[in-house]
Amino acid sequence: MRQDVISLILTMAVVGGGAWSVQRSNAAVASELRRLSALASQPARDPAARCVMTMDSAVLKSELERALSSVSLAPVASAGPPASADAPRAGELSPAGEPGPSPDAVAAFDEAGALLDTSLGRGTWTADDATRFRRVLVRLDPDARRSLALRLVKAMNDGKLHATGGRREVF
Repeated sequence: MRQDVISLILTMAVVGGGAWSVQRSNAAVASELRRLSALASQPARDPAARCVMTMDSAVLKSELERALSSVSLAPVASAGPPASADAPRAGELSPAGEPGPSPDAVAAFDEAGALLDTSLGRGTWTADDATRFRRVLVRLDPDARRSLALRLVKAMNDGKLHATGGRREVF
């Protein structure tokens, strides 16, 4: 009889514990349903508040012009009026005491410009162009590199130059 009583008490404990567990689980589900129901009843958020990546070319152009307004560019043989007689020549010191671009840097700038002009004429930018461009860029000062890179990127963004080949390398 003692075993029967113990067995009955254990059975009641197991059934009671199971019922308590189910009740607790049901309460958690009900709480989550109330939360989701409250979220569903709220009005939709303003779509303008979402972050959407767009590019306004006018804003980009004005920002580039502002950023580049203080950047001095290496001289290009075909651009603008000829240099004045008091302007520093390649390798000489400028009036401010800074050395002008070396003859190699001027030649590299001209070579990269010619490469860009040729590619723009074709309308394509090949992997070979990218390799040659990289080899020329290392011979330039940072301002000249920036100038040529911006020229390349602007041509691609304007749709005047399209990358070809499998990897479509730009630089």
